[in-house]
Amino acid sequence: MMNKFSPANCPQTYVNQNMMGPNVLRLVEELSRSLELWPGMRILDLGCGTGLSSMYLATEFGVEVVAADLWVRADDNARRFAAAGMDNKITPINLDISTLPGLGIFARDAFDAVVSINAWHYFARDALFFDQRIAPYVKGGGTVAIVIPGLRSSDAETRPEIHALIASGIALFTTDRWRAIWSGSQHLAVNQCRHMASGRQAWLEWQKCDNDFAATDAAMRSDELGQQLRFMQIIGRVNKFR
Repeated sequence: MMNKFSPANCPQTYVNQNMMGPNVLRLVEELSRSLELWPGMRILDLGCGTGLSSMYLATEFGVEVVAADLWVRADDNARRFAAAGMDNKITPINLDISTLPGLGIFARDAFDAVVSINAWHYFARDALFFDQRIAPYVKGGGTVAIVIPGLRSSDAETRPEIHALIASGIALFTTDRWRAIWSGSQHLAVNQCRHMASGRQAWLEWQKCDNDFAATDAAMRSDELGQQLRFMQIIGRVNKFR
């Protein structure tokens, strides 16, 4: 079945109106090629923004999605999902994963998988956070799959712009460092940690859209700085018995 929310099929005007950063549809489409999801699964889309990734996942795999975001109002997302005919597949909520109760509003093992696109680096910079705040709510054997911006090499951390972002609490790391962080988890086995092919196109489409935040990002990011940044995808499997 054709996915009307794939980058090839979703009208660019609609994408532009709902983007909150580099084109999430590009990123989630590439990530999805490495995922094994099927109808009947319940997926947490953590940091879903305006829900573009949620609508893509629900359409692509026939899964039930809980679309959780801190900033975008749940009722705004509810209207967006209803207008797209997706309200029977996606439940929007407002959630601050960094404070209690966080996912404590759900039962243990509530989700078959967690997906997070361009959000994880704001709240989960160490394995302990995952083990305490997220792992209890994902079934054993479940998938955790994220897309985040990162560094091409550890040398980039010395750049003033990047150093300032890291000092502010944003986790901008290399793939090697992220692999080491996830490997330190008691409940997460790393299956994949690599740079993505779609990151540059996602970024260029963000720059071109009519959005004040996009203009600010473009002004801050020099070509030289852009050479140091890469989108990466990390996929792991939850192990409750490790």
